[in-house]
Amino acid sequence: HAVKQQNTELVKLLAEYGANVDTSDGLEDTPLVWASSMKNEAIVKVLLEHGADPDKGNFSPLMWAAYYGNLRLVKMFLESRANLNSRTNEGWTALMWAAERGNLQVIWELLKRGASVNMQNNNGQTALMLAAGRGRTSSVGLLLNKGGDAFVVDFNKKTAADYARSKQRNEVLQILEKEFELR
Repeated sequence: HAVKQQNTELVKLLAEYGANVDTSDGLEDTPLVWASSMKNEAIVKVLLEHGADPDKGNFSPLMWAAYYGNLRLVKMFLESRANLNSRTNEGWTALMWAAERGNLQVIWELLKRGASVNMQNNNGQTALMLAAGRGRTSSVGLLLNKGGDAFVVDFNKKTAADYARSKQRNEVLQILEKEFELR
């Protein structure tokens, strides 16, 4: 409750007195998951300093930080050795969330640290497909530049270009079509 109330001092006190910083509710959400979903950097720092597991939970703290585009939190989790390529039950990674949301700085940081650019979720979608479907032009360009494969198909035989086309993301489609011409 102290995390949900965003009471940093109480969280610190509880952690210092031995409270389990990795306890979870019925949804696999830990205090660190809650703090990151609320973008509370102070509480995240306290929890990490007291040994909270940055990979615990279905939607990990790193994924929340990537989803919201919070580069400082992303770096905190990566410095705490969070798994770059951990997946939700649906197979989504932090890179996929950042790409789908168009969080360019986070995409860059994750790729720089070794995130798998062509990993596929449970539907066969890559970060490139997710960015293309949302019209995230800069994200598509960065992903392609860092090894994103425009030729990968999902489980419905769709490429990133198909995602862009179906959502009428013409600027993204032009970038992807250029990629096809180059090969």
